[in-house]
Amino acid sequence: MKLKKTVEAQELSNTQESNGKSLFAKNKAQKDESKPKYNSLKEVMDLNRPFKMMYSGVEDEKNFQILYDMGIRNFLISFHYVQKKRLNTKKYEELGIKFFVDSGAFTFITNLEFQDYTIEEWEKYIETYLRWIEKHRDIVFAFASLDLEYLVGGEKVQEWNEKYFEPFMLRTGIPVCFVYHDNATKLTWEQYCQRYPYVGISWGGLDTQGSDVAYGTKKLKVAEKYGAVVHGMAMTQTALLTKLPFYTVDS
Repeated sequence: MKLKKTVEAQELSNTQESNGKSLFAKNKAQKDESKPKYNSLKEVMDLNRPFKMMYSGVEDEKNFQILYDMGIRNFLISFHYVQKKRLNTKKYEELGIKFFVDSGAFTFITNLEFQDYTIEEWEKYIETYLRWIEKHRDIVFAFASLDLEYLVGGEKVQEWNEKYFEPFMLRTGIPVCFVYHDNATKLTWEQYCQRYPYVGISWGGLDTQGSDVAYGTKKLKVAEKYGAVVHGMAMTQTALLTKLPFYTVDS
C-alpha cells in the first residue's frame, strides 16, 4: 500500500512538472510572438523592389479574373469591402498574387453614416483590420494605415500609428504605408519621411494641390532625402508617372 501511494505521488509530481513546463513553454511562445521581429521599420522594407501600379475594384472575383486574364498582376483591395468575405486565399497564393490592402478611410471620410463613430469604434475597427491582415499575410504585400485625420484629427491618427501600426509592422514584418495629408496630419511631410520608410500621399481628392509635376517632385525629393519610398493614392496619370519616381501607385 505504501509503495502504491509513493508511485501515485511520483506520477502526480511528474504530471505537475510536465504541466508546469508546458505552461511555461506556452507563455514563452506567447511572449516571443509579441516580441518585435525587426529593430527598425526600414528593415522591413524591400527598397529595391521595382515600381508597381496597383489596380483596384477587384474585391469581386469576377473583376479580378478579368484583369488577371489581361495580364495584370498587381492589385489593391479595400479591407472595408472584403472583411466579411471568405477570400479564396489558396487561389491567390497559387497565382502568386499579393495585394496592397487599403483601410477604407476614403469611404469613411466621404460617407455621412460614419461621421458619428466614436474613437472606441474606430479602435475596434483597427484591431479587426490588423487581425485580418495577419491572418491573410500570405497574400498581403503591404497595407495602409487608417488615415482619418478629417474625422478624428491628426493627433489621434498619430497616436494610432504609434500604438497600433508601428508595433505591428515591427512584429510581423508586413509593410505599412503611412498615409499623409497636407494640412491635416500632425507631423510635417519631412517628419513623416524621417519616421516612416513607406509613406503615402493622396493625389487629388481631398488634397487638392496634388495635381502637377512640381508638387510631386517636391514631395518625392524630401522622401528621397530620408531614404523613404512613396505610394501615390489615386495616382495613375501616366504622363506624370514617367517623371515622378513613385514606389507604388494605385488606381
